[in-house]
Amino acid sequence: MKTNFFLLIGLMPIFLTACVQMNPIGNTWHNPRHHSASFEVEPSSNEAIAKYHEYLAKEIQVKLQEQKNLLKEYEDRSYFYGAKGQDLRSHTSANIRYYENLVEENLRKAAIHYRLANEQKERDTAADTSESPTLSTDIGDWEHEFSVSPKNMP
Repeated sequence: MKTNFFLLIGLMPIFLTACVQMNPIGNTWHNPRHHSASFEVEPSSNEAIAKYHEYLAKEIQVKLQEQKNLLKEYEDRSYFYGAKGQDLRSHTSANIRYYENLVEENLRKAAIHYRLANEQKERDTAADTSESPTLSTDIGDWEHEFSVSPKNMP
């Protein structure tokens, strides 16, 4: 009984140290503060968002072309696919329509964000080129109103 107790007391620190995290800050990949700061795009960066939507449209166009090639394969060699060929063709046609809609949507969003970026640039350049109101340097006779003399000082 005593040996089991001492064995348990001896093995407990080993099991507890196996569960301890070695890095006190934690894994940076799962740290939301680190992860979001390095991959986040500012919402006001319309040009970056527009480029993102163009990139998505290009990626979807690649998938669209693959689906079109697949549909051509199904139509050219329908005898390979038997009765399931009609299902494959209709499914591929539906995928093509879906991808075409996604491409149009992403290109439309990219155009909107490019327009917003251009408007922002125009506002920034208009604000830079417009004359800012200047402050008058005429301060008047304030020194007579608040005269400092040795007799007023404590």
